[in-house]
Amino acid sequence: GRIALDTAVSAPERVVGLVLIGSALPGTPMTPELESAYEAEEAALHEGDVDRARDINLRLWVDGVGRERGEVSSVVRRTVAAWLDALLARQAAQLRSQAGDARPVEPPIAERLGEIAAPTLVMVGQHDQPHIRAAAQRLAFGISESRLVVIECAAHLVNLEQPRRCNAMLEAFLDQLAEDARTG
Repeated sequence: GRIALDTAVSAPERVVGLVLIGSALPGTPMTPELESAYEAEEAALHEGDVDRARDINLRLWVDGVGRERGEVSSVVRRTVAAWLDALLARQAAQLRSQAGDARPVEPPIAERLGEIAAPTLVMVGQHDQPHIRAAAQRLAFGISESRLVVIECAAHLVNLEQPRRCNAMLEAFLDQLAEDARTG
């Protein structure tokens, strides 16, 4: 989402539409619980405890807010756990070596949302983390041609948990973009 947003601002001629699903927005405040979970994840990664870091991530991003582990499809949990095993092992190695060169975009994208002219579909899961739901609202409010859709019975990975709903929204959005291109 961040890369798509930056592209929409820095190269608007290359963007005919945006789809932002569970996108974060730098500057959106996190809850103390989430900050604590991030600290616990980082500590686990520093210790090389990928299992603990994976469990923290599954609770945050798959179970989400207001749901128990058993309420989420076991297929979704297993799929994401496998992805996390590969990702977190690399993150743990990077943390131990202090590798990485990420730099924040300046000025912050949150201050530049009004520059985005492309039609935008913003999707967020009902059970996603509060700062992601808040980011979705800020994105929808700040981008003039946007639509916010909250997907019920999903946390952060709405496309995995509710693929039919997600795909239906995406198809309708893309069809509208194509129609606008034909008539506009």
